[in-house]
Amino acid sequence: MTSPTDFDSFAFGFDLNSSNLTGSDFSNLVAGQESWTINGATPSFETRQTMEGMLFTNDITQLIKGQMRVMQEGTIMLTLEPDTAGNFFAFGGDFTVNNTFGIHVNAYRTQAFTPTGSSGFTATVNNSRPNVYTISFCNQNGTSYAQINDGTVISATESVSGGARINYPNGMIGGMRTTYFNGRIGRVLVFDRALHFRNNANLQSLIIDEMAMVGL
Repeated sequence: MTSPTDFDSFAFGFDLNSSNLTGSDFSNLVAGQESWTINGATPSFETRQTMEGMLFTNDITQLIKGQMRVMQEGTIMLTLEPDTAGNFFAFGGDFTVNNTFGIHVNAYRTQAFTPTGSSGFTATVNNSRPNVYTISFCNQNGTSYAQINDGTVISATESVSGGARINYPNGMIGGMRTTYFNGRIGRVLVFDRALHFRNNANLQSLIIDEMAMVGL
């Protein structure tokens, strides 16, 4: 079985469940790394399949904020399930004035999943259960990589050279800028390497094991 801790690049992560919450803080899965804090709301949790997760209802107070210990290159893996059609961001930079990096989930059941500024792709997800979404930003070659579950890995070269990057030091789960998520997020894993580019074989093993956790 492949675990996030098998990767030297595992920078931080969170299980968004009630047992991992103290006050308004979610404990970090990486020892010594700081907690991330809910923006004011009292969270609601729900278990679907085998994973408990936090419910988001397109509300600024539900954002979970903290420091991005990953800049420029990185991989973000989210176990989530959108609830309604709409233009939602599940993870991104905490900067309301200008665009930052973001992970975009558009529509419901058939998803458009794209890094900010890339062409993205559509893919069918499993209904009524979480799915594993994985995106890598590789500043070295200016390319973003995206994948739903263990499906086809797609890539998009940014229009600006070297544009595929994590470019803001404060991040948030459940939104990007002033656009927020609607659905459930159960798990967030962040790595400081573009694993689709650097270590894809082991990344695929991790994705399969993360999928198994939610019955996929």
